[in-house]
Amino acid sequence: MNSDVSAPDVRFSDELTGQSRMGGKAQTESRDFGAHLVISKTANLPGRYLALLEKNTGLSRGLVSRLLRASLKNLYNNNNNTFLQPHPNGARDMNGNPKTIQYRPMVSFYGYPSNTFINQLNGGRLLEVTLIHSEQQTPMSGAPWLEAEESTIRFKPAVGMAQQVTNVWNSLLPRIQANAGKYENARVKFHSNETEKSETVMLASRTGTLLDDRFVKTKLLTGITPPLPECLDGINVNFANRMIGLM
Repeated sequence: MNSDVSAPDVRFSDELTGQSRMGGKAQTESRDFGAHLVISKTANLPGRYLALLEKNTGLSRGLVSRLLRASLKNLYNNNNNTFLQPHPNGARDMNGNPKTIQYRPMVSFYGYPSNTFINQLNGGRLLEVTLIHSEQQTPMSGAPWLEAEESTIRFKPAVGMAQQVTNVWNSLLPRIQANAGKYENARVKFHSNETEKSETVMLASRTGTLLDDRFVKTKLLTGITPPLPECLDGINVNFANRMIGLM
C-alpha cells in the first residue's frame, strides 16, 4: 500500500552517536507499507473467521478492512459470475438447475480482548456499561436537520455490590450477550489501577470482541532475522508460516 506523495520525509537517529539524517523521497515517490494477513478458511462462528494481521505503522485493521471491502466491491461490480448463491425463492431454470443470485460480501475486523484488558478490568473499578442500538436515520420531529443515530441504556454498579464481583469480565460478558438481540454494541467504562485513569472499550455484544484497537490481543514473534522492512515485494514464507502456526 502506498502513502501520499506529499507525506513528509522520514527522519532516522543513530542511538550511539545521536546524529540524525533525513530519508528523502523523490518528487513522484511515496512511502510503502505492507503487512502479512492470514485468514482461516474454517468459520469459528457463522460468518466469522479467525484472522491474524501483522502490526505495522500506517496499517490499522480499519484501513485493511476498507481495502478488502474495496477489492471485493470491485470484483462484484466487474464480474457477474463471482459471489453467487442459490436464489432465496428456490427458483430453477428451464433445465431444472437452481437459479443463482449475486451477493456482495462484506468484511469487518473485530479483535479478541487481551489479557491486559481483562486483568485491568477485573483489578480495577467498573464505572458504567452502556448498551447501544443503531437507529435508522429518522429525522427528529420538528427538526429535520437532526437525525436519530443510536439509542442507549446505561447501567452503573449498585452501591456496595460491585466489590462482591471477583471476576467482572466473566460476570459481565454473558449479560451483554443476553441483550445482543436488541443492542448490537456495548461500551464499558472502568477505572484502571494500573494506568490510574479511566478507560473505555467498545465491543460487539454478540461475540464480546473489541471494536477498537487498544486492548486487542497480540502475540510477539521473536527470532525474525533479519527484521522485516515496512514493506516487502512479496510474502515472507518464514514469517507467514509462523503466523499460520498461531491459528
